Amino acid sequence: EVLEKLRPLPAADQKTLPNLIAQLGDADFRTREDAQAAIKKMGVAALPEIVKAMGSTDPETDNRARELFKYGVGANTLRPLRDREDAYDQND
Repeated sequence: EVLEKLRPLPAADQKTLPNLIAQLGDADFRTREDAQAAIKKMGVAALPEIVKAMGSTDPETDNRARELFKYGVGANTLRPLRDREDAYDQND
């Protein structure tokens, strides 16, 4: 179910996503905020790049990618998996 939602990004988003990921660590606060919002709008198709950014050596990029994963793009996508895991844990 979850994997079916992971459709490829449109070509335009494929071109802009790497730049937006880089902007998550920009020195300018507004640039970082705008980039994070734009990535969130891309939805679940951006998850692979978000996960890569979570390993960034730049703390700001890493933190914002983790926020996108946990509270933004990944939150609704991964909820069915977490619900199943919770149900499994309760049956132990």
